[in-house]
Amino acid sequence: MLNKKILASVAVLSILGGAAVWCVAQEQPAADAGLQELMARRVKVLRDLSERLELAYKQGGIALDDYLDKKNELLDAELELAANGTDRTEIRRRFLASMDQLERMIELGVDAGKFVEADLLTATAVRLEAEIELRRERDTKATK
Repeated sequence: MLNKKILASVAVLSILGGAAVWCVAQEQPAADAGLQELMARRVKVLRDLSERLELAYKQGGIALDDYLDKKNELLDAELELAANGTDRTEIRRRFLASMDQLERMIELGVDAGKFVEADLLTATAVRLEAEIELRRERDTKATK
């Protein structure tokens, strides 16, 4: 009998705890201006760094993965800063366009012997992932 009471108490506490977590998650307070400013500055710095790393990759100074890591960090920072679904969709659209351009550039570079086939496969995989995420974003927006 005592075990049933303990189990019932644990179940009630679990439900209440889950409800409390859900309620807190639903409270999405607007970020204060200082936080927004910091996030915007971070996006700017990541954008500048990403542009420099892209140039370094094109010149053979760094590996493609190093550039793509920073590009994905920039994407995440921009999405975090996005005010709404329309902004998120536009951010993902721009990212897809840049990955498509990168893939085409690497394809030409492979043909010319400047880049390796593995870079092209990596770029293709990243471009496909960007396309998938854009479609998911659009589908999410359409169902709301």
